[in-house]
Amino acid sequence: MHRLMLALLPCAIAAAAKSDLACALDATMVNATTFPLIREDLAASLLAGLCGANRGLFVTSPGDGHVYGCAAFPLQWAPNHKVKHCASTGLCQCDTWDANAVVRQFDGGNLTAEEAVHVYDQYVEAVYASTPGSSKDPRACGAGGFAALTGSECISTTDSYKAVTLHGIAGLDGAGHAVTKTPHSSDDYAAMKALGLNSVRVPVKAEDVSSLDKIDMRVILAVYGDADVDVSDAALVECDAAATKVRAAAKAAGVPVLLRVDSEEALRSYDESDGVAYEISHAATVVDVASSSPVEDRTKLFFHEATACGDAALAGFVACRKRAPFFVRSWSLATDDCDATDGGAYGECAHLDDRMG
Repeated sequence: MHRLMLALLPCAIAAAAKSDLACALDATMVNATTFPLIREDLAASLLAGLCGANRGLFVTSPGDGHVYGCAAFPLQWAPNHKVKHCASTGLCQCDTWDANAVVRQFDGGNLTAEEAVHVYDQYVEAVYASTPGSSKDPRACGAGGFAALTGSECISTTDSYKAVTLHGIAGLDGAGHAVTKTPHSSDDYAAMKALGLNSVRVPVKAEDVSSLDKIDMRVILAVYGDADVDVSDAALVECDAAATKVRAAAKAAGVPVLLRVDSEEALRSYDESDGVAYEISHAATVVDVASSSPVEDRTKLFFHEATACGDAALAGFVACRKRAPFFVRSWSLATDDCDATDGGAYGECAHLDDRMG
């Protein structure tokens, strides 16, 4: 009996160890150097996400007997006595220390960039820690794309795949639907490399893998269907969880596997040891966010940027909560789908020359 207890004791201690996983500002994006340049956009994006989380409320850890929100920050977060006074002309609610005061006090010379970043960093951490269910919410640590999960539980990403999907090279589009076969030349691959791409994603039916031509780039083989295949030339293999033959072939060849996941609900319940291949769609309105004015293209570009930044939280969730690699298998840079059946029906394709000029 005593031997059994002693044997289990180390396991119990390990299980009781406190996790160091936390949500904080992404230091590669927000730091003392970048803050003066992005402070207005940062505040807008950051506060839009955080002030609405958990009904806008948060507490500190350890607790100090108060509940806080956007309109009232903890006084202990004020790094010096200057934040109670405004350096601009006249008084501007000097007794207010809230979410909007951070940029205002920095502009007034009352906060350094380091101090301002630290205040927002504490805000991000406090909101995440105060929000029920945050550990199971893929977007809980997002804050407009300015925050990220950190901790020893997160897997490290040592390689980066900057890829483009080769539409039609094997008779499939990016989602595995049949399309007209479109050959690609060595000039195409040279142009891709010149743009900074280091990989290509090749959608292919399982039965057609053996007939693929060699490609002078790293290949992410996106296999649709299941069959005994040779994937030894691929850098990564993407497939469905049910494609047991493809997965076995990849394992035998020592090629990492990415399993397709199509929803955030599926991300929450993901329990595989392989990586995740996730599709992020930018389409939200008619004909992929169509507009009939070149001026409105700026709005669409903003939409693309906001979507991409917000979706970065999904990668962190998978890396830290699921401890698996994350690959975005589909993300379109297009602002209009002029190849669609009804492409141009709304005037969204009428100004292509103006946009390209």
